[in-house]
Amino acid sequence: PLIRKGNYPAIQVKALYDISQGVENKNPLMKRQGIEALQTIAQKGYAPASMALATMMANGNIIPQNLPQAKQIFTELAKQNVPNARESLASVEKIIAEKNKQAAAAPTQPAPKK
Repeated sequence: PLIRKGNYPAIQVKALYDISQGVENKNPLMKRQGIEALQTIAQKGYAPASMALATMMANGNIIPQNLPQAKQIFTELAKQNVPNARESLASVEKIIAEKNKQAAAAPTQPAPKK
């Protein structure tokens, strides 16, 4: 009943359940439905759903890793003083800096000779 009434916390719990069951049972449809439900309420401004999505984007386990998008979401959440958003933003910035450092230190491949 709460989900039908549009209760965001209830929608989020169901979405996270669907995602976990989709991953556990290798059911991509169930996983996708959960992610889409989270995205819908996040787009409507529900901060806990945004936090969950950004965390998934940062980790890259459930959805493809997207550090710039995760950083953008965490930045917005930090501006709203959402708990743990600043810490998550700092973690993402650290990962981005490390990846940039690794990319800069990586030897470049010479162009193939024809």
